[in-house]
Amino acid sequence: KVIAVLTSSSTSGKSCVKYLLHLLEGEDGDQHQVKVRAVFRTQEKADDVVKELQEGGADVGNSDVFEVIVGVDANHPETLGKAFTGAHVAVIVTPVGSEGFEKDAELCENMINVAVKECHVKHVVYVGSWTVREPERVSMIAKRFISAEILLESLGEDKESGLQGWTVLRGGYFVNNLAHIFPNQLQGGNNTIRFPDVSLPPCDPRDIGRVAAVVSRDVVLSSQQLHVNKHYEISGPHMLTMEEIVEQLGKSLSRTLTYEPVPASALAGVLPPYLSQLLVYLEEMGKDAIPISTAVEDIVGSAVSVEEWLEEHKHLFE
Repeated sequence: KVIAVLTSSSTSGKSCVKYLLHLLEGEDGDQHQVKVRAVFRTQEKADDVVKELQEGGADVGNSDVFEVIVGVDANHPETLGKAFTGAHVAVIVTPVGSEGFEKDAELCENMINVAVKECHVKHVVYVGSWTVREPERVSMIAKRFISAEILLESLGEDKESGLQGWTVLRGGYFVNNLAHIFPNQLQGGNNTIRFPDVSLPPCDPRDIGRVAAVVSRDVVLSSQQLHVNKHYEISGPHMLTMEEIVEQLGKSLSRTLTYEPVPASALAGVLPPYLSQLLVYLEEMGKDAIPISTAVEDIVGSAVSVEEWLEEHKHLFE
C-alpha cells in the first residue's frame, strides 16, 4: 500500500517522509507492505530532500519502500494524478503560494478532489491550521484552510466517493516563526525584544510531520479505526508567555535579553494585515487564543519544546 506525501519539500512533509521510513524499518517485515511516495514539484527540490534523507540514514535506495515523483503542481490539476494513483493514503500539506491565501485554499481543494474522486485514495491526512476555530476573528489566515476541511467532511459523508476516512491535523503557532521575529531586533548588540504581550504553545512543524507519519502508518497497517474522521490540535508541550520565550532565547544565546510589550494595535500598517489581525486576537485572548493539546505526545511519544528548538537553532539568532 502506498502512502503519498504532497508536498514532501515542506517542513512537515519532509518530516513525515523521514519518520515514515524510520517507523517502517522497525515493523518486523510489515514495511514490505508499505511504500512511501515522496512528491515534489521540481527535480531540484526532490534531490535536496533525498540527499538530506540519505545523510540521515534513511533507506531511500530501496525501491520497494520508497519512490520519488516529480513534476506535480497543484496549480495544474492534470499533473496530480501521478502523485495519487494507486495510493491508499494521501498526506496533503497546505501549500504556501505566492498568489494569496484564496489560491492556497484552491490548491488544497485541487489535491483533495483529484486524490479522492479520480485516484480513489481511501484516507486523506490533511495538514491545516488551528485558525479554522476562529473563522471571523482570524479570517484572513483561516480562509486558507476552512474549505479543505469542509470538502473532506463532505466527501467522507458521500458513500459514493470511496473515501473511507480523513484525519485533520490543525497545526498551531510554528516555533520557527520566532526566527522571523527576533533576529532583526537583536542586531547591533541590542538586547531588547519588543512584541505584543501574547501567550503561545509553539509547535515544531516537524512534529506535525511525525504525527502525520504515525497516523498514515496506523491507517495502512492497523485494522482499528484509530484516526478516522478526527481532528487533532497540534501544539507544543507548553503554554508560554512572550516574556518566557524571550527568557529562554536569552539562555540559548547566553545573553541577558529584556522583553518589552508593544500593543498589537500599534503594529497596524507596519505588518501585513493578516499578521496584524492575528496579533490583535492573540493579545485579546491570552492563553485561550491557541489550543494546547497532548496530541503529539499521545501519538508520537514526545513533542519538541521551545527550549529544545531554540538550542538546536540558536545559530539563526546569532
